[in-house]
Amino acid sequence: MIKQLTDYYFWFTQPTAVLIKADKFLAGTFAILVILAIIVWLLVFFIKHEIIKNLVQRIMYLSLTIGLSGLFWFVLRYENTPIFSNRYWAGLILVLGIIWLVFILKFVLFNLSQAIGEYDHEILKKKYLPNSR
Repeated sequence: MIKQLTDYYFWFTQPTAVLIKADKFLAGTFAILVILAIIVWLLVFFIKHEIIKNLVQRIMYLSLTIGLSGLFWFVLRYENTPIFSNRYWAGLILVLGIIWLVFILKFVLFNLSQAIGEYDHEILKKKYLPNSR
């Protein structure tokens, strides 16, 4: 199955009317992303730090968007819609998800510690400033 997912003809030829194992694997991957988004959404309610909450929400939006888009593609694939059931749409959805993930990882690697420091500094500063009522 991995050989099929790396094959050029698998992605760009018109698929048959019968779903194959690779199609079901892609559908399962997209369904897992939706389930992950729901779990992360529930996790967001327990996070108190705003920067970490923002980062977790970014991951939630990524997995929800890619998962729902992929499941929509799978419905079109299941119904055998002529243009939209092609597998390159699923590949495009996966590539967009990877690009989105790269931007999130870039934020984590280069900006997260600075953003947390600035946020904690602002919270400390607001703690000692009088209220402006």
